[in-house]
Amino acid sequence: MNAKSVILKSENQTQVSVTRSIEGICIQKIVMPISPLSFINLMHHADSKVNPRKAKINPIVKAIEETLQFSPELYFFSSKGILLSSIYVDLLDRNRVRLSFSEEEMEGIMDGGHNAFALCRFIANVINDDNLITWDDCIRYYRNEDTFTSLKVGYESHIGQLKFSIPIEVIAPVDKDEASIEYFSNHILEICSARNANVSLNEATKSNKEGLYEDLKRCLKGSYRENIAWRSGEPGTIKCDDIVALACLPLIKLHECGYFDGNPNIGTLNRIAYIFTKKLVC
Repeated sequence: MNAKSVILKSENQTQVSVTRSIEGICIQKIVMPISPLSFINLMHHADSKVNPRKAKINPIVKAIEETLQFSPELYFFSSKGILLSSIYVDLLDRNRVRLSFSEEEMEGIMDGGHNAFALCRFIANVINDDNLITWDDCIRYYRNEDTFTSLKVGYESHIGQLKFSIPIEVIAPVDKDEASIEYFSNHILEICSARNANVSLNEATKSNKEGLYEDLKRCLKGSYRENIAWRSGEPGTIKCDDIVALACLPLIKLHECGYFDGNPNIGTLNRIAYIFTKKLVC
């Protein structure tokens, strides 16, 4: 078990449900409801880097927060909950599960980011009267030891406003052997993309998640790098698509000059991107 792990307890004595597919693949599904206190512990460790998009304040988040405030008893049934991925999972006694969150590119919140964001905002506001604006605010807030402690200490005195259960689903390897972990690692991105298919991901977001822009990111210099939005929902005034289009300019010019002639590994370059970037730089 990796050092960075969290123990979640199933709420209301509900048994932890473990399901494996009839196809016998090396992936299992664990389902359980957790309390807001367990959620606080979860957010002290988990992130959503495995998720191709990043949650932001929108009508969906506002609607979830209204349910939590005015009809919390219905939240468990109104919400699809939060989908987690974890490589190392241990089923413990007393309806508890230990999850690892050391590999942030494969472990964390795969889906249900709007739910997690709304819960983070609502709990922080109820207990500490704090207003979190962005998902990055939430990550910093819940990982900070002082605010994390204040949330746990203040939970009991605000439990009347936090009477709801949170549906949790965990995707994990069936075992800790090398074959199970390798199968899980090879398919977790595909599963994540499928579970996020209710709002289709744009090509730039999917390409970023697949790591296609890592070399480009390393080449970029200057403070403007912090203003590039590489995935959906991420703050930034510069679109990832624009950066990629600009990067294609020298490749398109080389292609027009015949530099790649005879190389079967070079595909067709998009002329639309060329026209767009010519207008952009002019």
